[in-house]
Amino acid sequence: MRLSFYKKEFIEFFRTYRFYVLFGVFAFFGILNAPTARYLPELMKAIPDIGFKIEIPTPTMTDSYVQFISNVTNSFFALIIVFMGSISTEIKKGTIYLVLSKGVSRFDFYYSKLLNAFVMYTAAYAGYTILTIAGTWILFGSWHFDGLILLILSLYIFGLLLLSAVISASATAKSAGPGAFAGFGFLILLPLTEFFKGAAQYLPGRLLSLPVNLISNNAAGIDLIWPALVSVSLSAAMIIAASIRFRKREL
Repeated sequence: MRLSFYKKEFIEFFRTYRFYVLFGVFAFFGILNAPTARYLPELMKAIPDIGFKIEIPTPTMTDSYVQFISNVTNSFFALIIVFMGSISTEIKKGTIYLVLSKGVSRFDFYYSKLLNAFVMYTAAYAGYTILTIAGTWILFGSWHFDGLILLILSLYIFGLLLLSAVISASATAKSAGPGAFAGFGFLILLPLTEFFKGAAQYLPGRLLSLPVNLISNNAAGIDLIWPALVSVSLSAAMIIAASIRFRKREL
């Protein structure tokens, strides 16, 4: 992969709206998680009496991570929107021809886009995590529990799977639509695999349900192994298949 072309992709990302959307959305929800957990029960208590009493438990540190799990899905929406046309849009506009005419191979073009997307997602997710942890520590006085690292890793791997699907679809399509369809399809349908009972423990959808069980101490690190391996394998398969298709397709 040409380092100079990757640098160009990296710099260009920061010059466009995509940087502000991706990092802005992740940062917004990262900041929001702890205050929502801490103050929402108080706001609920302030609601006028409507005829029945709502029992609201005292918020704890783990409630902040419940918000972390809930809001990361909203952040994944931004991830899909930002990258759904990363390759197909350049093909549609014709800018890819200029890049390829300068000696950049299709291999370099494809994997530079992919690597840039992975780096940007990792940075945005890291910021989301750090902001949530910082807010939790400030508002609750503590921030760590035994399954925290596994919780963070589980959701991160699920995001990588979504991103792999989006980039792969974008590389083989003529518009941004298939990239969006692949990303939102995975985000909506994969959690439904929890209904497959015995097989569910091996499928990627478990990466979204496992974090909740980690908070309640109903899961262990071994439960992450199979869904993580299946997700990474599926991501690799999509990336390689899309790479082969991209190198052979007519532009």
